[in-house]
Amino acid sequence: MLTADALRKLGQAQLTKEERIKRRRALDTLGVPTFDEFLGQQKLSLDKGAIEILQMNIGLYCNQVSI
Repeated sequence: MLTADALRKLGQAQLTKEERIKRRRALDTLGVPTFDEFLGQQKLSLDKGAIEILQMNIGLYCNQVSI
């Protein structure tokens, strides 16, 4: 299993499926709810609303140039 430092360095995407399953089982043992369960308990939702702010960051160089 990865150490906390390695996890911070590599990120969650680098965990193997088995490591993710082990971590979820450990959280289940502690009674930690899944993200969806937590949202339901807090009566929160992730419903998409109307766009209120459009932010554009304009720099000197653009790395999305089409050739």
